[in-house]
Amino acid sequence: MINTGIYKLVFGDSLIYIGKSIDIERRCAQHLKALKNGTHTTKLQEAYDKYGEPKCIVLFECHPDHINILEVYFINLFWNENILNSTRPGDLLDGEKAILRTSPIEVWDASTFEMLEEINELEKANAAIQDRLNKLADVNKYLADLEDKVFILQNRKLYDRILNRPI
Repeated sequence: MINTGIYKLVFGDSLIYIGKSIDIERRCAQHLKALKNGTHTTKLQEAYDKYGEPKCIVLFECHPDHINILEVYFINLFWNENILNSTRPGDLLDGEKAILRTSPIEVWDASTFEMLEEINELEKANAAIQDRLNKLADVNKYLADLEDKVFILQNRKLYDRILNRPI
């Protein structure tokens, strides 16, 4: 099974690198091959030369549509003097932060397209419910109008009796 998401390479006890991939297992193997060949980026190569082979740990599996936002999140989460990523990404946008705060774990397994389809279905269901509520409001207004007419008719009969008019 291919695991897509965010991974962490751990060198020694504290040096880490955060990455993303649509195939984490393959990507970790690529890192290891480059490290063994001495052709990796300077920071990672120096960590390998000092500490040896890193542990590759899957931090979060998700749909490929979400790996960019999650990579930024995890790099910022782990950012300190022991991180081997060459640059720190900017902060997430407010909308991205809101997604992270409110999204249940199942959301990350769904593609953005699937999420949009589900939202579309919910909006259709909501529109159907709203349509029924509007029809019920129309029925309630009709019933209220009928009650007013019955009340008026009943009052006319009462007036007719008071005035001794034939009914």
